[in-house]
Amino acid sequence: MGNILYLISFWKKSERGRGILNMPALTPVQYNTVHNKMEKIVDKVFLKELRKAGEEEATIDQEKGDVDSTGTPYITVIADGAWSKRSYKTNYNALSGLAVIIGKATKKVLFMGVKNKFCIIGLKFETKNEDTPQHQCAKNWKGSSTSMESAIILDGFQRSVEMHGLKYTMLVGDGDSSKTKKLSSHKPYGATPIQKIECVPFTKEFL
Repeated sequence: MGNILYLISFWKKSERGRGILNMPALTPVQYNTVHNKMEKIVDKVFLKELRKAGEEEATIDQEKGDVDSTGTPYITVIADGAWSKRSYKTNYNALSGLAVIIGKATKKVLFMGVKNKFCIIGLKFETKNEDTPQHQCAKNWKGSSTSMESAIILDGFQRSVEMHGLKYTMLVGDGDSSKTKKLSSHKPYGATPIQKIECVPFTKEFL
């Protein structure tokens, strides 16, 4: 809700600024058109950079000889998450959360995911007791807020071979054991174990 109020405030302030400059404002339809075009461009560039980072990590580990019996490079990664609001160790009810996986060798992002328990469009029509029209729904999570981070990181590990041709066999992170438990139970690389290194200062340095 705080983000929504901020956007409304920003829009009103920018509206006054455009009035002073005699600059016409975008209609909602125009704004959505531009937004959707920019979203596709940003997504395309972001995926390109992710793949480039993966290629760099693979090259480094292949040169060091860090490959398994199938020739797949295995690397060390740093992973951590964040939420849309602070919990202050009491209220773990954030509506959105994200997590990233970073290659230790390159210090570049290899994976990022977002979980949302909220969609403003859906809420708008639910509040009015109306049928929600077809739209690109942002809501993609029904679990607890605290489990968002481990779910995203597991997704990144499960997709590492597909995305980068890499296995993340060593994870550097904070003392949260939920990530390790999730990875251990799902075994994204089968019999290949994933070693966890708990190092808070090291994680903060990279994130």
